[in-house]
Amino acid sequence: MEEKLKFGISKVDITPAVGTELCGHFRFNLNSVGIHSNLYAKVLLFQSGEDTVVLVACDLLG
Repeated sequence: MEEKLKFGISKVDITPAVGTELCGHFRFNLNSVGIHSNLYAKVLLFQSGEDTVVLVACDLLG
């Protein structure tokens, strides 16, 4: 029997709202005042028969 390869992709905007408290700074109580670039979560999925592979990439603090 011939197995089919299926795949799917998705991209979701995960940008926090303006005014969200920022992390990774020495000052506390520092909130965002605007958006320089939107942040995204991206997913790529492959499936063949009973095998599934999912790759996830997120724009996060790093």
